[in-house]
Amino acid sequence: MIVHNKEPEVSPFRLIISTATLNEPVIACPVCGYDYVHIRDVQVHQNHNHVHVHGDDCDVTRTTAGSRNRGSSVTIRFWGECQHAFAYTWSFHKGNTRVTLHDVASIGINQFPSCLWRD
Repeated sequence: MIVHNKEPEVSPFRLIISTATLNEPVIACPVCGYDYVHIRDVQVHQNHNHVHVHGDDCDVTRTTAGSRNRGSSVTIRFWGECQHAFAYTWSFHKGNTRVTLHDVASIGINQFPSCLWRD
């Protein structure tokens, strides 16, 4: 009798690091592996504070309202010259840091968003 063990669930997280172009590690598109990727914006959520860094600007929102999310999170959004957009979120709560790949999408060549530190 052969018993097959169920494989554990595989996370949808996919992080590709490429050294093909610059001979040093750079983040690449998780869809196609292309290594020309731009940071679009960064968001940090921590308790009553929310920081959004975009272009050459930064928005800070503070509130006394209770947060429905526990812990902290950092989201970095990217877009690639390959016409893919994607984001990674690192969430921390009670000693565990989870990472999630999300908002994976195609973008038109004439619809490239602005980059962090420049519009």
